[in-house]
Amino acid sequence: MMLASPQLRVVPVTVHASLRESLAMLSSDMILLAARTTHAALRRDFGIAHPRLAMAGLNPHAGEQGALGDEETTIIAPAMAALRADGIDVTGPGRPTRCSPQRRGHATTSRSACITTRR
Repeated sequence: MMLASPQLRVVPVTVHASLRESLAMLSSDMILLAARTTHAALRRDFGIAHPRLAMAGLNPHAGEQGALGDEETTIIAPAMAALRADGIDVTGPGRPTRCSPQRRGHATTSRSACITTRR
């Protein structure tokens, strides 16, 4: 599922699940599937030759280097490393608020999408 506007595209990794269920479901493999599908869709359906993905963190402030959770380093970062190895331009994980159109700055542009682990 992609929520799209001219300024921003957001793709949740888990969909139609409670927060508790989403946490239990979340894995590097799920993130890889969502990100690879998003990358392909941006190229195919939106005509973006070189899409960029901005990966949102799961925890407040993207975990604050483990002080607020370790999912950014144990689940999200390994998925991002695999995406980079595939040649996909991905940044993050960052604060989820970074994905808002008002705060997107350099990380997300009209040729990008934000992958979020929140529903």
